[in-house]
Amino acid sequence: MLLRQRPACALLPLLALSLSTACLAADRHFVGSGASPWAATPSWSTVQNGAPGASIPGPSDRARFNVGGAGACLILAPVSVGGIWIEAGYAGSVSVATGQSVTVGSQGFTQAAASWTGGNGAMTVTGNFLLSAGTFTSTSGILSLAGTFTQSVGSVFNHGGGTVRPTGSSKTFDVPTTATFFNLDVKMGL
Repeated sequence: MLLRQRPACALLPLLALSLSTACLAADRHFVGSGASPWAATPSWSTVQNGAPGASIPGPSDRARFNVGGAGACLILAPVSVGGIWIEAGYAGSVSVATGQSVTVGSQGFTQAAASWTGGNGAMTVTGNFLLSAGTFTSTSGILSLAGTFTQSVGSVFNHGGGTVRPTGSSKTFDVPTTATFFNLDVKMGL
């Protein structure tokens, strides 16, 4: 076997590129009070309980709902984020308006409090889906899941009359025996 050593300086452009992309991802904390639209900078902060005015979460960012925001977050336009974390302590709700889609990247969807109401547009989760507490009402459209689906006892999954569609070749659904799906579309690997 032949091992070739490359000079460290040859890797610097690659390292600089990977660091610049990693720096673009950020946590955005929902700090809205009352009914606050997702797509408004006064709804977001760079830190929990922080000052409003941060940029709206984008495709590489994680949107976090925690004790810093007590209002209702209204998704009135399509959303694409790296992850959504609804954490214990968040007392508000998140509602998706009619016809709006939600795309969640590899950081996944985690809900440990409050309520999510999915509207009727498509929702796609590339990472894992974890419902440990609170109430998740799915879209009446299609919820596509590329990662593992986990629902803890005590949390509520309302199917919303929609379809849950696992994507890819192998999926795990870890749910209580009381879990009900309206339409579970299992066409793995197709």
